[in-house]
Amino acid sequence: MAVVRFNTPLKQTILADILAALSTGRAKAKFYTGSMLLHPETPTVAPVNKLLGTLLCTTAPGAAVTTVADGDGAIVSLVFSPIETDAVADDTGTAGFVRLTTSADVAIADLNTSATGGGGAVTMNTTSVVVGGPISCQSFVVTIG
Repeated sequence: MAVVRFNTPLKQTILADILAALSTGRAKAKFYTGSMLLHPETPTVAPVNKLLGTLLCTTAPGAAVTTVADGDGAIVSLVFSPIETDAVADDTGTAGFVRLTTSADVAIADLNTSATGGGGAVTMNTTSVVVGGPISCQSFVVTIG
């Protein structure tokens, strides 16, 4: 496996660019079924990737934050919070990934999902979504370690 490590200023620049891309209008977190796709430019394909629902960032995502991790450099994180609940899910299924888009639906990033404690980039109390029911996520974090 190849390993690449970036210095802290570059990590901060990468997350600042993500923040800038999502800061026009209200960023969207679109929850889909199926496995995360090869890259965000890959179109989702129904029925494998059903759109379960869309949550809106209530404000621009938070600022990039640097924290030192065990003296081995810095972990840089971009916190998305708060996120508005989708009160009425569009479809039923198991959330497999979240696609972050701009307010104009330009795909920026895909993140894996899991139930709380499962280690996903986006954690939910349950990944099971039922049409007409709510989808909620209080916050999530994009981290470059």
